[in-house]
Amino acid sequence: MEFVRVRYPRLRRVLVDGDDLAPTNKTFRVERGTHVFAIDEPADPPEVVEFIELTSQHSPHELAFVPAAVAATAAAAGGPRRQTKRAPKAAKKRPRETAKKATSARPATRKARKGRRK
Repeated sequence: MEFVRVRYPRLRRVLVDGDDLAPTNKTFRVERGTHVFAIDEPADPPEVVEFIELTSQHSPHELAFVPAAVAATAAAAGGPRRQTKRAPKAAKKRPRETAKKATSARPATRKARKGRRK
């Protein structure tokens, strides 16, 4: 068994291969294979043909429909607008730090350590 979820803004019936099978926005089961999905209301696209496989209840195959009136309005307005990517801001240059000499907190020789204890 495979799992499918049909997204739609309103609660409507989902037709799978012509049969009323489930409500929208709920996960339901279908057999593995090719199926025709539609909604009982005019939508865009009117129907979708999909091959369903390798799904689980927690990871269903998702399909999205849009009400036909909304799709027609978007098409009349020139289609959906795409967001353009802005050019990245120039990175601020930081001054390079000069390499510092490694200094030890302890003197390296015994004599230096003895002299330091005085």
